[in-house]
Amino acid sequence: MSKVEQQEEQYVLRVVDPELADKIRKVLREEENIQGSVELTFPENGRQGHLQVEGKEYNVNVLDLPTLVESYKTYDDTNLVKTGDIGQMLVVGGEVPQGQIEAIDGVTPPMRKARARHLRKKPDVTPDEVSHVEKAIFDILNGYAPAHTEFYDIEEEYTVDEATGTVAWKQVAKGDKGEKKKERKEKAPKADKALPAAEGAAGAGEGPSSQPAAD
Repeated sequence: MSKVEQQEEQYVLRVVDPELADKIRKVLREEENIQGSVELTFPENGRQGHLQVEGKEYNVNVLDLPTLVESYKTYDDTNLVKTGDIGQMLVVGGEVPQGQIEAIDGVTPPMRKARARHLRKKPDVTPDEVSHVEKAIFDILNGYAPAHTEFYDIEEEYTVDEATGTVAWKQVAKGDKGEKKKERKEKAPKADKALPAAEGAAGAGEGPSSQPAAD
């Protein structure tokens, strides 16, 4: 005997017809009865179907939400228990463009036109371009550059503007590199020679050789 696994799935139900939406809302909240039966079918595929309520049929389209929506339930209006993640919406009635599988808007007003305003657009690249870039990156990591690759060595220094106090990285010109290195070499010996002279002067006055002369 084969065992059939049952998996619970949750969807957001969006009803375009105001009368039908009000009727379904009353049935769910006030536990009213619907005359006849309610039947949801997808005879052709998993995206387009039909909802039949009290003998009247409505078109149903399954659209992917821009983001996942968490669903919770509560028995005391205080403690919440998460029951699932919702990623699709059932749109009952209305006109949906042919071939559209993604919802433009989210569930709440801040998510209106979420795909255009919040989510990054997909890059317009071909699979061949992606594989070419991947191969070039692996070639560089393996120790050699792809064909027709040029490398540039740019030297920069951290500068401070004396007038404004702003700091920035600036590129060092080719002619200035040698002059700046020469300036650093000339300044360094002057600072080094000053220290031994000061130490020698201090030692001449404080050393033990001056004490016998005082005796």
